[in-house]
Amino acid sequence: MKLIKHKGVYIDQSNVDGWGVFTSQDISEGEIVEECPVPEALFPVEYRTKFMHFLPFPNLKDRIALWQPTGFAPHLNHSPKYNVVWSIDQDKMIATFTAHTDIKAGQELFINYNLEM
Repeated sequence: MKLIKHKGVYIDQSNVDGWGVFTSQDISEGEIVEECPVPEALFPVEYRTKFMHFLPFPNLKDRIALWQPTGFAPHLNHSPKYNVVWSIDQDKMIATFTAHTDIKAGQELFINYNLEM
C-alpha cells in the first residue's frame, strides 16, 4: 500500500513552537495532506479513536496520552483555529490528515490536540 503525502508539505522552524509543518502549494479543503503509519506498540488501545500528543497530566500520574504517527505528523502544532483534521483506520493503523479548510501556500498547518475524531 502506497501512502500519500501532499507534494507541497515540508517541515521548517515555526513561530508558534519549535518545528512546524508548512505548505509551499495551496491545499484545498478535503484534500489529503498526509497518510502515515501509527505503530501499534505506541498507540494504546484506549486512545485508538483519538489523535493524541505526548501529554503528561501533572495531577494524574496514571494518565499519559501517547501517539506516535510517523511522517510529518509529530511536527503539527496545536491551534484552536486548526486547518487540518485527522482520522485513524484502526484495522490498518494508518492516520490520515486532511485539510479542514483551504490552506494557502506558505501557511503553517495546525491541528487541535483536543479534538476527538
